[in-house]
Amino acid sequence: TRWKLNQLVPKLGSRELQEREQAIEGLTALGAAAVPALLEQLGKGNPRARAAAAVVLGRLRPPQAVPVLIERLGDAEEAVRDAAIEALEEIGEPAVLELIRRLGDADELIRVGAADALGHIKDLRAVKPLLDLLSHESLSTREAAAEALGELGQPAAVPALAALLKDDSPVIQQAALTALDKIGTPEALEAVRQWHEEHR
Repeated sequence: TRWKLNQLVPKLGSRELQEREQAIEGLTALGAAAVPALLEQLGKGNPRARAAAAVVLGRLRPPQAVPVLIERLGDAEEAVRDAAIEALEEIGEPAVLELIRRLGDADELIRVGAADALGHIKDLRAVKPLLDLLSHESLSTREAAAEALGELGQPAAVPALAALLKDDSPVIQQAALTALDKIGTPEALEAVRQWHEEHR
């Protein structure tokens, strides 16, 4: 196993897609034995290695990867951020409480990534914290919270999302419209209809 790890881990950061894919498959097959090396790559590998390590961790779903993956939501590279979000979605329930806690993070990228992941995990404990985020001063954070609430599909979010249709930002109005459409209750659809009436 040690020999295999030594062979595969360096390939996570390869410029060659085929080599990276071989490393991802091989490390996934090694299972739990690969986790410490993957966490190390996630923290300090090159961007390709960080993204590839996140992919494998998403497949293996070790709960101890959650804090490190959440840190990568603030990564400078979008590909790494996206891979971390997907991995957290795969891990699912064990990631929820830490993701909720990080909705209040000082780093906007982490707030947005946490909201995105929570929307896809669909754990209802996220509804209230996401509703609280709709009044955040950051436009990107409000947008991410609205989108996540749409994914969660909870009727309880309708009044707050309907109120966002009066937001100064067209981006926020659009996010609220999409979320209300997804929730799809009569109240949600009525709010959407009224908005379209007023914006003819």
